Amino acid sequence: MEKIINSENILELLYEIIPEHKNHRDVFFDTNPYLQISFFGAFIRKTIDEVSANEELLKRCFGFLNLMVENGDAAVLDMFGTDISIGFYDKGQIYVQYSSLYLSKKAYNLFKENIDFWTRKN
Repeated sequence: MEKIINSENILELLYEIIPEHKNHRDVFFDTNPYLQISFFGAFIRKTIDEVSANEELLKRCFGFLNLMVENGDAAVLDMFGTDISIGFYDKGQIYVQYSSLYLSKKAYNLFKENIDFWTRKN
C-alpha cells in the first residue's frame, strides 16, 4: 500500500518528484502546503504555456497530481480541488484539455466534479 499523502509530507514529496519546482516556490510561505500547491498549479500552467512544453516534466507534474488523488487524505484532496482544479479552470480551456490528457481517470473525474461544484449556478 502506498504511503498516505497529507499536509505534513506533501511538500517533501512534491520537491522529491518535481525538484524543478523548488526554484519556483514562494519562500515566504515555504511551510504552507496550500499555498505551495497553488504555486505548483501556476508552475504547471507556466510549463504548458512555454512554446516547447517540456513533455517529460509535464508527465511528472500530472503524475504528482494523480498521486495526490490516489493517496491523499482529505486535506490533500481539498488542495487538489481548490488549488489545482479551479485554478486550471479559471485560467483557460487549454489547462482543462491538458488535464484530460494527463490525469488518471480517477483524478480527472474528481477534477470535473470540483469544477462542476464551483461553477454550478444556484
